[in-house]
Amino acid sequence: MALAAWAAGMLFWKGRIMQIGFVPVTVSLHDYTLGSMRHQMDGRFMDRPREFTLSDNRLESEGGYQRTTTVQLADGRQITRSITVEQSEDGASRRMVRTGPDGQTRTVYSETTRTEDGFERSVTTTTDDGSVHTTNTTVVRDENGGTRTVVRTNPNGEVETLQSEIIKTENGFARSSSLVLADGRVITQEGTLARDEDGASVAVTRTLADGRVITLDVDNTRTEDGFERNSTLTLADGRVYTQAGTLERSADGVTRSVTRTLPDGQVQSFNGETISTEDGYETTNTLTLADGRVFTQATVYAEDEDGGTKSVTRTGADGRVQTLTVEWDDTDDGYQRTSTLTLADGTVYTQSATLERSADGSTLTVSRSQVDLTV
Repeated sequence: MALAAWAAGMLFWKGRIMQIGFVPVTVSLHDYTLGSMRHQMDGRFMDRPREFTLSDNRLESEGGYQRTTTVQLADGRQITRSITVEQSEDGASRRMVRTGPDGQTRTVYSETTRTEDGFERSVTTTTDDGSVHTTNTTVVRDENGGTRTVVRTNPNGEVETLQSEIIKTENGFARSSSLVLADGRVITQEGTLARDEDGASVAVTRTLADGRVITLDVDNTRTEDGFERNSTLTLADGRVYTQAGTLERSADGVTRSVTRTLPDGQVQSFNGETISTEDGYETTNTLTLADGRVFTQATVYAEDEDGGTKSVTRTGADGRVQTLTVEWDDTDDGYQRTSTLTLADGTVYTQSATLERSADGSTLTVSRSQVDLTV
């Protein structure tokens, strides 16, 4: 993966999500859904899950741990991963060896060393064909902010460099980043975050290697019972996306609404409500796409001192329904969890998981399979 794809400080739109990597802001149609439900209101049904059996063992040691994971796929292929971590007062090292279902092995070794004002980290990735990727990172902090330098070298000897600097301001911070690609092209980004008693604002300007510019402006305003957020993304070709969202809290729960306007004037909207119950919560979410299609999702969560239950029902624009039910029981040394997923075509999958902890480590086993409804 090129450094450009993962470097901190980069801005992504990807149709649904607009994110600023180096400031704590995510502007998304899913911003106001809860926890693990965030990815489920994207207008698509859950992919057909893969059947497998997993075993994960972790053994603690005085200065770290060893962890071994084995995944047995339904077709007989196997994936293994082993991790060894050693820690000291000067830093830590980590070695991960992964063998994929095709038998190919990848080894990643990283070493982190604390310095007086930050840390240095080196990562080396080696594959079966002898290819070697290296990444070296240096972070320096002081009372006014900090700097970060990342140098990545691919097997061909090509080098990409990311340099960033963050400076504290009276009411927030400013950050500048410069990414030099292997072919010499340069991408720069300038960003600021400013806070006051009424909320916060974010402004980001990215200049591409060809001189074109992308800008993002976000304004968050506190309200009596929540907040309002408005954002504008202007792409390099002049297209503009706008998004307005609100969140309101009450003694009974939370309501959320987001409206996004696309460059062609079409509108997408999301509305969600979470109501607190005696032993958990209930959530309803509605996503309306620009073409008028509507997706809904309802979640009921309840827990007690012995465990809990969770059920999710998703209805597509064509009326198809998927359901997921999860039940777990706490044990003296871990938990037991069972899940059932029923797809829109009636196919049923079950999954069971057991976690056992001890003074020396932990063991997790997970098994997922399709239910044979013909029996």
